[in-house]
Amino acid sequence: MNEGVKAVKVEGLDRLCIAVPNLKEGIDLFKKLLGLEFEFVGEATLPNGDTIKAAISNQGMELVEVPGREIHFRSFHFKVKDMTEAKDWMQQNGVKVLSEFSVGLRAILINYPGNDPAAAAKGVAKE
Repeated sequence: MNEGVKAVKVEGLDRLCIAVPNLKEGIDLFKKLLGLEFEFVGEATLPNGDTIKAAISNQGMELVEVPGREIHFRSFHFKVKDMTEAKDWMQQNGVKVLSEFSVGLRAILINYPGNDPAAAAKGVAKE
């Protein structure tokens, strides 16, 4: 770690992401098991332009449809104030930045206006 350099401040663990083979069935399952309510259900556009089917709850769970695969842990998201600063800091400290959607365990840094991930996914978030 770079000595004497202030670390990037993480605002908090934002959510856990679970991949499910069918989004509707996944929503029904996690609603039944954990009582989750999904405030956003729809398509989300990834940084590379691809779209995925996703559901986001304000209780800290995100489901992403990955057809043909069993339910599995996909990623955890940390909210940061400044994405560029966070990415630079991670690289300076030996973290190799991969495609945000590579196969395997992912730690994702995200930033969006306000404190409501579902509202941000809907495009109605306010600072």
